[in-house]
Amino acid sequence: MQFITLLAVMLLLSIIVSHLFNKMNLPAVVGQLILGVILGKGVLNIVKPTHEVELFAEIGVILLMFLAGLETDLKLLKKHFGPSLNVAVFGVILPVALTLGTALIFGINMKESIFISVVFAATSVSISVEVLKSLNYLSSSSGTVILGAAVVDDILAISILSVMSGTLTGSFSISQLGLLLGLWIVFGIVTYVAYKWIV
Repeated sequence: MQFITLLAVMLLLSIIVSHLFNKMNLPAVVGQLILGVILGKGVLNIVKPTHEVELFAEIGVILLMFLAGLETDLKLLKKHFGPSLNVAVFGVILPVALTLGTALIFGINMKESIFISVVFAATSVSISVEVLKSLNYLSSSSGTVILGAAVVDDILAISILSVMSGTLTGSFSISQLGLLLGLWIVFGIVTYVAYKWIV
């Protein structure tokens, strides 16, 4: 019962904050993030990262991505795939290079520096989607490029992180790399088939 009360309070405050930020012509997600910082461990420590909270957070992200998928124009996404890929590649290379250099300047050893820099390459697609939705840019050309880039960026970052974490811990082998590459290829084929003949 205590969790239901907490959930109701979080939802109510989120609605109020979203309304206030919309009135100020700011993305509602910014207000929700600030509210999360205030209610979380950073300030008031009212909401703790329990299993129930994490479960509802995951459901929220799934619903948000589902809604984004409903509003995404696949033809527009295909048309702007080139620019999206360019943005995504630079969105991985620049953060990795800059973070790696910064970490090394601060005296962090090479292994930890590489790991930190790869983590900084990842984006939050859900945040990008929410901001674009609130500004009504999700179906625009620029919004499509940003969305496509964010998705590709996360795929690249997660793939690099999986390879690097295994390599740095010494638990990664050539066979695992081959399996990862095979999964990339299968994912690409399934995505293409789904887009071409199902979607």
